[in-house]
Amino acid sequence: MAVSFLLAIGMFGAIMFLPLFIQGVQGNTATQSGVVLTPMMLPWSSPAFSRPDNLPHGTLLGYHGCRLGYCGSGLLSLSTMNVQTTNDDVVRYMVVSGIGLGVTMPVFIIAAQNAFPTASWEL
Repeated sequence: MAVSFLLAIGMFGAIMFLPLFIQGVQGNTATQSGVVLTPMMLPWSSPAFSRPDNLPHGTLLGYHGCRLGYCGSGLLSLSTMNVQTTNDDVVRYMVVSGIGLGVTMPVFIIAAQNAFPTASWEL
């Protein structure tokens, strides 16, 4: 629960911080600052889709144990942005954060669901 709580803080922090950074620091318009979240949201939702061999993306990354590594490195890289950060760097950081959040969050949801026996679901 503690790790899930920290991930939620990172997720909401990134969603609120990135448009403000793009608009306030880099000087883009409000529309561009809203659209800039797309590179993070697409990789974030991609683990929900199955591959042709019915193996979800999150399972592939789980074999290598790098779920929290992706998420942590992406959110850490977002915290290092400054005035000299280019748009390419911002997109790269967001993609890594999106992949990390996308493959990490469902794991904690499934762990919470598996904590209860199936008999408790019967009425």
